[in-house]
Amino acid sequence: MYEIQVKARGLPAPGEVCLKGLCSPLSLPSEYGLAASGTILYGSVPVWVNTSSPPDVNPPQLFKLFVGTLFEYTARALGIDAGQNITISATGLTDCGARLVDIEVGNPAAATLRFDPDLRDMDKTFYVCFTATDSLGAFSPPRCLRLLVAAPAPMFVSPSPAQQFVATIGCPITVDFTAQDETTAVIPATEASQRGYRLSIGFVSSSAISAYGTVTSFTLPQGSVFSGMDDAFTNPQTRRLTWTPIRGQEAFAYSFCVSVKDSLKVLNTASGELGGIFCVSMTVKRCSYCLRRGDSLHSVAIEWGTNWLDLWAGNSHILNPSIPLSGTPVELGPILMTSVHDSLSGIAVRNGVSSEQILAWNPDLALAVAREGDVQLQQDKEVCVL
Repeated sequence: MYEIQVKARGLPAPGEVCLKGLCSPLSLPSEYGLAASGTILYGSVPVWVNTSSPPDVNPPQLFKLFVGTLFEYTARALGIDAGQNITISATGLTDCGARLVDIEVGNPAAATLRFDPDLRDMDKTFYVCFTATDSLGAFSPPRCLRLLVAAPAPMFVSPSPAQQFVATIGCPITVDFTAQDETTAVIPATEASQRGYRLSIGFVSSSAISAYGTVTSFTLPQGSVFSGMDDAFTNPQTRRLTWTPIRGQEAFAYSFCVSVKDSLKVLNTASGELGGIFCVSMTVKRCSYCLRRGDSLHSVAIEWGTNWLDLWAGNSHILNPSIPLSGTPVELGPILMTSVHDSLSGIAVRNGVSSEQILAWNPDLALAVAREGDVQLQQDKEVCVL
């Protein structure tokens, strides 16, 4: 037996609860979490069962929902007057296409909100508010939920957009492209993956850029490999670019561009400040070479049209010119800076070489000559002369 204390003159005796002038004995099962004693005021309305109903907070409690994942929430209410039936209703259902199911009218009462978000609901916030009403028309204050439907938000996390890579002919270099999708709900990528939000990194294009021209291609440069597959969806995802530049690629700054698409097929690019396509810059050094197995300074000198003694003199870190270590970088010759009146033929004459040799050592100049028939040297630009 619960002891109820009534604090109002002219109201029923303890043990009875009145609503609109009707009284009935009070019977409150302990499993609903109500105190064994308390004060019941005249005109009491249905109350929410705190252990399973929306909390009375402002803003309402937030739930993060995901496309393709069914969301269910059961609200329960209890009438102070044991003789009254309680009905739970909800507003905001039509906004999101949600439904109330498993409605239990009685005392206590229950109803379950069921919402299966689809692509149209992404990146939207819906409000659903429950009200409990008894058979005499008394109703509880509304209790509300906020329902945020997450949208994909893929982002590249490495490498840094500001990072500059430098490569050398014959030396392999690797760059890991990593992207993840924490969604607009901002949850860990691994959890988003479990919810069906995954992404795929794909190669877009590469460009060889110099002061004398740019060449853009939609295939990887020769000597490079991009690991993985374009349509493999994970979250997070890393794909590795491995590149060993070959002769003819030096003197250019290469731009490698990739993008991401999400598994829900609503985005084809990375979002946010990265602007969709994500590119990194990789400059291949001019007048530099990495020794391969079987190379000697003599063989390198023949290949590049110079003298092995000059190579040895300019690379003091090489102790044995006949059997240098594989992977050792070699500076092939000096790099000159052009002045305002320099010309290709003038540089050749001053250094005792031919214009053809200078073009062979400087592929960016060779590209300009191939396109225009001649090249106007720009001031303060590098030229390799062996």
